Amino acid sequence: MQTIDRNEAEYDGEQRLLYRGELFTGLAIDIDPDVPEDNRLDALYLRGVPNGIWKEYDSEGRLIQEVTYEMGAKHGLQRDFDTEGRLTLVKAQDHGYILWTADIDANGLVANVHQSSLTDFQREDLGWARKGTPLPPIPSAPAIGTPIE
Repeated sequence: MQTIDRNEAEYDGEQRLLYRGELFTGLAIDIDPDVPEDNRLDALYLRGVPNGIWKEYDSEGRLIQEVTYEMGAKHGLQRDFDTEGRLTLVKAQDHGYILWTADIDANGLVANVHQSSLTDFQREDLGWARKGTPLPPIPSAPAIGTPIE
């Protein structure tokens, strides 16, 4: 897999990442060595668009966020962590639409859940399903007071 410094790349008119004039596929690392207090972002791209797991680290190298992209849209679970490495938030997304968000307490248990009200009809109407294929199930939100994986 090719790895580049994202600061050496550019974006085209469609906001796709280009490296040396070509749509980039691989790992783009975004860090500014002149500003050591900045966070680092490890971002996967496929043909110029975000695709795969993106990880953001604080200036001490601790993971603070993990997000999954599918062809340019957030899709799947996003996990946020505090400076001690504890999970603080989990968000389920379907091609950019938030399905639910769960706040996690200091004991690693679900403290609060915010559930989306998007229906399958709305999801299909927005083009999130290929014609003739069933929509994937919306992942269930976790119950309050339960641990989250």
